[in-house]
Amino acid sequence: MSATGQRPAFGRRLRDALLELLPVRLAMLSAHGLRCEPGVVVKTPSRLLLGRDVVLQRRALLHCGGKDWCNYGGGIELGQAAPISTDRKLSQARSIRIGAF
Repeated sequence: MSATGQRPAFGRRLRDALLELLPVRLAMLSAHGLRCEPGVVVKTPSRLLLGRDVVLQRRALLHCGGKDWCNYGGGIELGQAAPISTDRKLSQARSIRIGAF
């Protein structure tokens, strides 16, 4: 997920905005074995890549980039069985990769 330096198309921005409004569980139905606890917030979920059996604990905040402050790039990749603990905040300007894929 490298920085492109270009503003994403309107459709992609609209999709991300809608996904941010939905519960995280609905936004990530394709993640096999995802355990998501109450209060988890994911910004720009289209830039989040999940492995199997990821755990997102209470009130975790994942800001996956894709906005003007990070030059419309970045992303977060959570590998197999990667836990994100209670009240953790992941925010980046390039990319974050945790765990093995």
